[in-house]
Amino acid sequence: MENFEDIIKEITKTIFCPICKRHYNVKEVNIRGFIDDKLILQSTCSDNHEPAAVIFIVKTFIKNKNVNFIKKIDVELFKKNILNFNGNFKNL
Repeated sequence: MENFEDIIKEITKTIFCPICKRHYNVKEVNIRGFIDDKLILQSTCSDNHEPAAVIFIVKTFIKNKNVNFIKKIDVELFKKNILNFNGNFKNL
C-alpha cells in the first residue's frame, strides 16, 4: 500500500458495521491521527447504528523516505502569521 487512499480502500474490504453487517464505504472511513508509525482511522456507519464509531490502528509503510512532514516550527509560524493578519490580502 502506497498511500492513505489505498489503505482506506483496503480497510473497506475487510471491516463492516457490527449492527447491519454492511461493509463501510470509503466516505465512511476518516483519518483521525498518527501515533508513531501507526495511522488511526475511524469508521462510522451511515445508517447511524450504535456503536456508530470504531477506531482502527493500522501500521503504515512509507516507501518514499524523502517525504517532508510539517514541523512544529512551521505550525507556530503559521499561527503567528494568522494572528497578525489584518484581513487585507493585497498586502501579502
